[in-house]
Amino acid sequence: MSVINKMLKDLDNRSDAEKAANAASAKSSTLNLQKKTQPKNSITLILLLVVIITLLALIAWQMVGRSDPQYAELQQLPQQLPQQAKLANQTAKSIENKDSGSSTGSESNSTDSAVNSTAAGSSPEKNAESNQVGENEVTAIEAAKIQASRKSSDTEINTVSPSVSPELSSSISTSTSPAEPSSEPQAQSFVIEKTSNTLTPEERVEKLLNKAKSAYDRGYITEAIEQLTKLLTITDDNIEARNLLAGAWYGRGEMNRSIAILNDGLQRYPLVETWRITAAKMFFKENNLVGAFSYLDVNLSNASKEFYTLKGNLARELKLYPQAEEAYRNLTLIEPYVGNWWLGMAIAQDSQNKFEMALESYKKVINIGGVSSQSIEFSNQRINVLEG
Repeated sequence: MSVINKMLKDLDNRSDAEKAANAASAKSSTLNLQKKTQPKNSITLILLLVVIITLLALIAWQMVGRSDPQYAELQQLPQQLPQQAKLANQTAKSIENKDSGSSTGSESNSTDSAVNSTAAGSSPEKNAESNQVGENEVTAIEAAKIQASRKSSDTEINTVSPSVSPELSSSISTSTSPAEPSSEPQAQSFVIEKTSNTLTPEERVEKLLNKAKSAYDRGYITEAIEQLTKLLTITDDNIEARNLLAGAWYGRGEMNRSIAILNDGLQRYPLVETWRITAAKMFFKENNLVGAFSYLDVNLSNASKEFYTLKGNLARELKLYPQAEEAYRNLTLIEPYVGNWWLGMAIAQDSQNKFEMALESYKKVINIGGVSSQSIEFSNQRINVLEG
């Protein structure tokens, strides 16, 4: 019994060992199969992805192409052109039939036979028709390209030259269309009008000066000052504008500002008489005789009567007799029959001890007259003294 038990145990152990060996071999075979199938599966996945991406790109390209109107026209033209070619052939044949009446029956029979043969599927005519369709497709594509280029050229012409006359645009459109005969070129007339609203400096000065005078007369001093200031920025030698500007500021109580405006002009143009008289009057109103006379103590050729009168009176008040004599002498030259000018010169000469010259001047006063009785009496007294 023990031997049998041992044998059974040996058999059991052998069977267990065989099972373990079979299991190990099965595991190794499955591992080998997995190792072999893994690279194959990855390659197939990559190929599938490439195929899917390619299909998506093709679908997108077709959708974009079909959305383009030119693409739609190109797709329709190959279908339209064969029909148009057939119609053209039929019309041409009908015209030929009308011209040659005798051969009508034979040509119609040949045409019918050709149609029947093409319907029956004869190989020569079918090949010719297929070649003609292919040529029509090529010409259709070329015609579509030409038509698209003409459309773009028409749009460029319309966008570039919007000011072209309607007659000119119609002539351009008719000359570019192939179906209609080209019309004769029309005469193109372009009129260029140059309008300019810019004023010359002289016109601007005159306009600003008129505005300033109008504002000054209506009492709008601020507006007048603005216009005159702009005017002087254009030209600083306008005598009237600077004089009005100084007077406007003086009327507002701005003595220093008005004098500064006049001095600025006199620094550039020192011989302007009007500015000197205006400044002298301003100082005279302020009881500043010295300041007033400082603007008149210059030698001006061909000065006015007002300048010499103001200068002579101020010089006599300030006891500046040489300047007074010079001013009154110029006045006697301007108005030789005015007794006051001779009286002023006589007093200035008498004060400088120029007695002989003064005696002659006093006699002029008596002879010319036109002065007060007191001036006549004073002149007679001085004549008696000087002659005495």
